[in-house]
Amino acid sequence: TRSQQAKLFNDPDSSFDVLVASDAVGMGLNLNIKRVVFETVKKFDGIGIRHVPIPQIKQIAGRAGRFGTVNAVGEVTALEPMDLKYVRQAMASPTKNLEMAGLQPTMEMVELFAHQLPGTKEFSSLLEKFEDLARVDGQYFLCNFYTQKLIANSIEHIQMTIPERFSFVTGPVNTSDIRLMKNIQKFALLHSQSRPCRIADVVKIPAKLPHNDEMLSEMESIHRTLMLYLWLSYRFQETFIDVDKARELKLQCENAIHESLQTLKIPRKRHRTTTKDIRVLSRLEQRVRALDSKSTDRNIPINPKNHGKNASHRGSGVNINKSTKQEDKLTI
Repeated sequence: TRSQQAKLFNDPDSSFDVLVASDAVGMGLNLNIKRVVFETVKKFDGIGIRHVPIPQIKQIAGRAGRFGTVNAVGEVTALEPMDLKYVRQAMASPTKNLEMAGLQPTMEMVELFAHQLPGTKEFSSLLEKFEDLARVDGQYFLCNFYTQKLIANSIEHIQMTIPERFSFVTGPVNTSDIRLMKNIQKFALLHSQSRPCRIADVVKIPAKLPHNDEMLSEMESIHRTLMLYLWLSYRFQETFIDVDKARELKLQCENAIHESLQTLKIPRKRHRTTTKDIRVLSRLEQRVRALDSKSTDRNIPINPKNHGKNASHRGSGVNINKSTKQEDKLTI
């Protein structure tokens, strides 16, 4: 679906000249963007509402302007003056080099570790002990196994080898998707029984297009299941045998989602940060600082002295525009 929408947006002969995207627009797809407009520069980071980190602001803003096209020099702005001020400061700030990189263990490492702890039966416990005992050099840190442990717990009752479990727990799974979590259990059970998994027994595309948020969520869940099936088919070809059918259903699912998005009306959430938001956020930050003195490292300092009218990013010209007026706001 994203690829289809990107293709329509990039086509100069199409009528699609506005692309609404999340912060994920900063990476992945190639897009011919003339101007990036920030609706907001704040997001929920799992703890509270915070400013989008400066490197990410630069990454998103840097999508404006593409070498070799009519939009070689891009523009970036924001709907709100205060947000534009933050964007200006971000673009004028020096690029901060990454000082650390995250590491995940390979299957061979986990299997070797398991042989050293024969008394540890549960795979989630094995991963937890690996987290506790693993040591890495100063330039690296060990990525957490939160998602992997949730998946491991859900399939713990199914008989599988360490390499097989590792493949399942590292699959593309959104653990908040209840349907998907049930389906990975079905997949794991069929594989453990050496039975072929027919995709039609697990996935059925609804005949009607999604016409509300709940139906759209169901279709997205089906798409995630199909993606997981295809991912597992590369690792367990003897179990996940309906590759062509899964690809066909995946395309049907993407077309259904794409068509429904043309007509589905989803209420637009407010993007303004109210005084109440600021007070609540301030109290939360005080509590976090009291609990964890290191929490202040999350915030990247901004030096107002670096403030400038124009800034460039990654070698492409990026001009900072004045705040978008009310009549210029994007309407979808």
